[in-house]
Amino acid sequence: MIKILIAEDEALERKFLLKILADALGSAAELRDVENGLQAVELARLWRPDLLLLDIRMPGMTGLEAAEEIRTFLPYVRIALITAYGEFSYAQQAIRLHVSDYILKPVEDAMLISTVKRLMEPIRQEQKLADYFTVPPLSAKAPQGSESQQTVMERVDSYLRHNYALDISLERVADIIGASPGYFSKLFKQHFGQTFLERLTQIRIQQAKKLLRTTDKSTREIGEAVGYPSITYFNAKFKKETGLPPAEYRRNPPEE
Repeated sequence: MIKILIAEDEALERKFLLKILADALGSAAELRDVENGLQAVELARLWRPDLLLLDIRMPGMTGLEAAEEIRTFLPYVRIALITAYGEFSYAQQAIRLHVSDYILKPVEDAMLISTVKRLMEPIRQEQKLADYFTVPPLSAKAPQGSESQQTVMERVDSYLRHNYALDISLERVADIIGASPGYFSKLFKQHFGQTFLERLTQIRIQQAKKLLRTTDKSTREIGEAVGYPSITYFNAKFKKETGLPPAEYRRNPPEE
């Protein structure tokens, strides 16, 4: 179950958010609410939610201030800011805090539900991955047998192949499976003969090549679909890995 914390100082708006999400998500999520940023920090520290919905403007501590504090002890929590249109002046600070999305006021039912469900999907995938490793944590101090380590690596590789479009880091995956980043990195390289980033890049570029050959999506759309939201970075990465820019690869795909 995914835990969602809502921080909104307007009581009627807070009740509205709770009702809409409770009706839409049912048993898929557990919802809790607070009325200001300080309460959000206190409850997040104790309850450790997976997703935060934070109103930007709250008395005492703003949503951004609460997000910054919560990030110090929940570095991977997803955050959506509830904001009025004119408050996008906060965008630079929100980018620094790795805010996942915005929910615009006045909040519309359909947009609220679609945004929250979209943010829940990567959380659900991470929870599935974590469920694979209910055995004692994989660590240098308590290494498991060769067969168990192989199973772990196969599960990780499956996770990468199904979630390559997400913002995935070695540190995050190591945290999910209960390993130190250094030990996980070493084990991954031993198993695949590649670094974590090399493997993730390989998967992304393979999928990009498939989309270039089989769809009419734009290069920008394909880059975003495989985990590269910057078109410039995607073009450079694709050329480095294949020797061709994406557009040229599409016109004359080499035999593979």
